[in-house]
Amino acid sequence: MMLAAEPAQQPSPNTDAELEALIPQAAVNNPEAWANTTLSPNAPATVPQSALDASSPMVGDADFRLPWPDESLALPELVNLEPDPDVTEFLAGGEGTLTAEPVEGEVLRISKHAQLVVPRDKVSLPMRDALAVRFAALSTIERLSGDGVDNRAQLAARAREDGKLLHLLLRGYGYFDAEVVQTISDAEQAEVRFQVTPGARYAIASVDLGDLTQTGADYAALSGAFGIVSGDPVDNDTIVMGSARLETELGERGFALAQVGE
Repeated sequence: MMLAAEPAQQPSPNTDAELEALIPQAAVNNPEAWANTTLSPNAPATVPQSALDASSPMVGDADFRLPWPDESLALPELVNLEPDPDVTEFLAGGEGTLTAEPVEGEVLRISKHAQLVVPRDKVSLPMRDALAVRFAALSTIERLSGDGVDNRAQLAARAREDGKLLHLLLRGYGYFDAEVVQTISDAEQAEVRFQVTPGARYAIASVDLGDLTQTGADYAALSGAFGIVSGDPVDNDTIVMGSARLETELGERGFALAQVGE
């Protein structure tokens, strides 16, 4: 079998009425000339865009109704809000600026948001590493900042809370006169530097073990279990652990009802 293609037949001028209504005969005879002429002499004239007026009323019966604004409507008076104290203090420059100048001390990197600067002399702050670990675990900056980028006002507020935290941790190690100064960088990824000046470390003036002397021959072993004497440096961790050892020793020596207070 052989198939041959043949040219399509030219549409006949005598088309039916329906087809002629869709495609006028003039379009068939001369498509280009028909395309350049007006489709219908009765078609409405196009209104130039520049002639439209936004304030002119709508013509015709639209399918929707939009009430005209009530010009007599009284809007409520706006109330002045109190300024955010954190932002106000930050704008006042109370948080300082972190410069590229060399720091006086050893820098302990807490995270990409914060760094701790302590004296290079490890004798003045021997628990620096433990302090850094505890600070990182409790830091407001670390808890709220995450991996995002904070603006300087947010960071300033969190740095203020972390400054208080550092003071509290240093007091627990006996540094009641410590100074903490926080500064914030001008970089796009702002960070906070906490400069710690520990000062003198306080020592325990006296130890009062209450009625422990009434334990008689067990007193030496019980007081030794507590392990803290006058002149030892203040350290809350050591006191807590000593109290736990004393309570255990009391139980093992038959003083089951003994109570160890603070």
